[in-house]
Amino acid sequence: MFRSFVVTVALFVLIDAQIYRIPLHKMNSVRKTIMRSSKELKQVSGNNNSATAYLTNYKNFQYYGTISIGTPLQIFKVIFDTGSSDFWVPSKQCKSSNSICESHIHKYDSNKSSTYESNGAPFAIRYGSGSLIGFYSTDVVNVAGLNVQNQTFAEGVEETGKTSSLFTNAQFDGILGLGYDTKSVDEVTPVFYNMIQQGLLSQPVFSFYLNRDSSAEIGGELTFGGTNSAHYDGELFYIPVTRKEYWQFTIDSFQVGDDNLCTNGCQAIADTGASLIYAPSSYIDVINEKIGADSNGYVNCSQLDEFPTIAVVLNNKTFNLTPSNYIIQEVEEGILKCLSGFDKLNFPLWILGDLFIRSYYTVFDLGNNRVGFAPSK
Repeated sequence: MFRSFVVTVALFVLIDAQIYRIPLHKMNSVRKTIMRSSKELKQVSGNNNSATAYLTNYKNFQYYGTISIGTPLQIFKVIFDTGSSDFWVPSKQCKSSNSICESHIHKYDSNKSSTYESNGAPFAIRYGSGSLIGFYSTDVVNVAGLNVQNQTFAEGVEETGKTSSLFTNAQFDGILGLGYDTKSVDEVTPVFYNMIQQGLLSQPVFSFYLNRDSSAEIGGELTFGGTNSAHYDGELFYIPVTRKEYWQFTIDSFQVGDDNLCTNGCQAIADTGASLIYAPSSYIDVINEKIGADSNGYVNCSQLDEFPTIAVVLNNKTFNLTPSNYIIQEVEEGILKCLSGFDKLNFPLWILGDLFIRSYYTVFDLGNNRVGFAPSK
């Protein structure tokens, strides 16, 4: 699952004790566009190295980083999305009248890459609000200083439906999926799997730190091959994956005041491509009623101290969310506005998006099929 946004990115790689870093940056945009895209753009269809991609924080709603494709490098801004498994960027061969051409400066040009390998198989992926159509190509892909050889990816040439307007409003170039290979369209091997198979990582693990300070120069950090203890407190606590498609696990209970919304357990996913926390309508209605949210999700900023602490219980361990964690504060036309970080989605799973991951450093352990959390610093 992903959302739409991005800004001008500065690409740099830091190499320190075999740690490779790429930054995530921030940019300004319209809240409603981001929130809408979070909901609508849902997919329906060995050395000792670790690598770190630094992320850009887009107003605490989206985080993106930079990668490159080809020789010489062609640079793209991508959303690293644990809620999908496919990798695509705009193509130089896209239709000039389509939004993917009009809204993206960066487009992959196979004619400029000496390492390009033709594939040509058709690619089509459907989202909740439209489709992306294109074809496959193969080239070297550089992520966080790691050269992933023979990586097949999709060149997007046309967007249809509401997806088109959302990509027009967005400023990211493409999506790099980090979900299980079982979710990959056409069974194309995802980038992370190729990193492992090519011996680029010491561990089949990647982890996310998302900076809660939207004004910080570095919006976050994505580490491939390990974790970074500088960004979390205490020990990592792991929850087993229950289904190997999304990074899916069980919520034992979701307690809002006296109400437990998951008495028999709920299935959830950790999704870096979603901005908020999403759940079926009946659950969100209870949460928003407890905090007095109106039909648009706005709450009274003067009453934040009275809002309950929300307890998310995972594998018998409680992870608390205070109002400062789950209420979004922003200034609109000089007036402070406060917005609920919970929203409805016509989707059978709970989605713990960036709002949760900002509070808890999150580790995706493919080798042991588990997700780990620890309080972020």
